[in-house]
Amino acid sequence: MKIFALLQEPANYTQSLVRNIYAPRGVDFAYIRSDSTAAAGNASAIGEGLLERIKFLWRQLSAHDAIIINGYTGQACLIAIWLNILFFRRPMALDSDTELQIPDDPVKRAAKWLWLKFLFAHKYCYGFAGGNYGHKDLFRHYGMAESRIFLMPMMVDNSLYRRKRAKDSPSSPFKFGYVGRLVPIKQVDKLIEAIRKLKSEGVAVALVVVGDGECRKELERQAQGLPIAFRGALFGQEKIDALHDLDALMLYSSFEPWGLVVNEALASGIPVVVSDKVGARRDLVEGELATGLVAKWNDVDDLTDKMRQLATGAKVYADLSANTVKRIKSWDYALYARQFDSWVAEIDKGEDR
Repeated sequence: MKIFALLQEPANYTQSLVRNIYAPRGVDFAYIRSDSTAAAGNASAIGEGLLERIKFLWRQLSAHDAIIINGYTGQACLIAIWLNILFFRRPMALDSDTELQIPDDPVKRAAKWLWLKFLFAHKYCYGFAGGNYGHKDLFRHYGMAESRIFLMPMMVDNSLYRRKRAKDSPSSPFKFGYVGRLVPIKQVDKLIEAIRKLKSEGVAVALVVVGDGECRKELERQAQGLPIAFRGALFGQEKIDALHDLDALMLYSSFEPWGLVVNEALASGIPVVVSDKVGARRDLVEGELATGLVAKWNDVDDLTDKMRQLATGAKVYADLSANTVKRIKSWDYALYARQFDSWVAEIDKGEDR
């Protein structure tokens, strides 16, 4: 069976997916955009113009037996979806890293309901859910049959971040870290506020901020006089080394469909503090084998409390650290491969019927 995958950009996630899953199985692929923050100018894209994109995707659908589309909005994804619906009717997997989100606005809510109800009703449409919980609920809520929903776990290459054992004793002062874009939705200002509160209590803490973005200057202004270091954007081994130097990772976003930096932290053997808006929390953070703490969104007091528990609770820290490597060990490309191969077997079976 010949399969084509339409990917968003050559980010670390997609490049690892190609290397570990698609390439060994002969899956053809192309990117919508040719570069990303992490990897510039090293991947072929489908073109910029509308007609150019239509021609490219028509050729791929003609030459392949199934298609994987990374998303269900945006021009390129919509072209691929509609060409398939109208002319080809190939098995079509929609890959989503987003949990179920029902818009507050009634017009947007109705438009989303109509579009996804129509799309998910097609028997040749499959759902690739990035997680087991809210991500699968997205497909269920809009009517996709359970048999057509497959877990395709949001992944990083764990081997790139792995060290021999988890970090069971923290630094002094306790070193929290943030790794990502410096944009409003990431709420790094709330981390600065929490550090200020902890410092006023006499708790020995520090914050390392890895990343760049529109908010950097303002955040640096807010951080003056506090034990906070801004290191700019780091990639490759420099980023891995920065993660390994931390005691805990922070991801306090107001909206985070998944948060692959959580995977990276756990593979690095460090626990996390995340907001309850981070999509990875249920699959990778909460539960019996907890790897971190979940703080209420937009509640700096609760965030500060969770950070205090890690920074001052030796047993809490040791237990969570020990769980990181255990938990991420089973969230790997072997799991992805099993899920992917089960989808291929299912559509192959459908072709035979």
